[in-house]
Amino acid sequence: MPPEMSNMRFYVVGRFLLFIALCFQGIAGEVVQARAAALPAARDGALILPFHLKDGFILIDDQVDGTPGVFIFDTGMPFRFLLNRHYVPLGKGMDVKRGTVASGQAMVIVAHEGEKTIKLAGGAVFSAANGARYTSPETVLSADFSFIEKAVTPRFLGFIGWELMKNYVFVIDYDRHAVPLYPLKSDGTSLAPPAKESALAAVIDFGPSSPPEPFALDVGGVILPSALDTGGHERLAATPDIWARLTAKGAQVRERGGDATVDIRSARYRQYSFDLPRMEKVTSEKTLVTLGYPFLRHYRSTWNISRSTVTLERK
Repeated sequence: MPPEMSNMRFYVVGRFLLFIALCFQGIAGEVVQARAAALPAARDGALILPFHLKDGFILIDDQVDGTPGVFIFDTGMPFRFLLNRHYVPLGKGMDVKRGTVASGQAMVIVAHEGEKTIKLAGGAVFSAANGARYTSPETVLSADFSFIEKAVTPRFLGFIGWELMKNYVFVIDYDRHAVPLYPLKSDGTSLAPPAKESALAAVIDFGPSSPPEPFALDVGGVILPSALDTGGHERLAATPDIWARLTAKGAQVRERGGDATVDIRSARYRQYSFDLPRMEKVTSEKTLVTLGYPFLRHYRSTWNISRSTVTLERK
């Protein structure tokens, strides 16, 4: 595997561990709650963000103070915006968080003085402020994502995360290559179209956060904490004892030979059932199912973070 693809694979597999480490290692840096951000005016009830795909990642063309590039639209990222200082000119800043990714690579989050403006595809303009992490909500935060540049694009600006998304109800349909964001009203409603009952596949109670607030999949009586993540791929990380139960004779998990993946039959969530093929198999100290693009692409998904629900409709 080329080094750049190894780096990207490492990022996908280890991102939850990265941000859990950054948030909970006890390193100095207070989490400050953000005040409500001023939102750009909607057009016809929604902000439309055109996107293109790279290995399943949602890429949105943007500019940061005139520097062009792309953001990853990532429901597993806690920040409003987290910039890539390896590409975006930000100047010297102050370290506010230090941590490590799963392989031991250092990761440092830096705070920068001064305002930065982000212009998203579709014309929406935002402050690049982080929203609510580690320092003033108005502060711009960055990390060095040069290892992602190698796999996605040298013009990688950073991430759009759920601290921004929580102000909207948004719809992801990978066939349409656009994400409409419907601003939330004061009563918690929006102008997002309701799901069609005839197409309803599931309504999942799930709160993207850091760490994620998972929902529970039942696989043959084994309960697996699970998360939906537009920045992730299919992965089943489990402790050795959970793996032993999952792969016992007659179980609903079948190992594929030679490629370190498993197929899961009839994973149940409440009254709903899913088959989950080709899940990456990982032995870990913690158990978590990650469902990303290979799962989500089969559905039209409506995300309401304020109500912690994701509604899946069959296409």
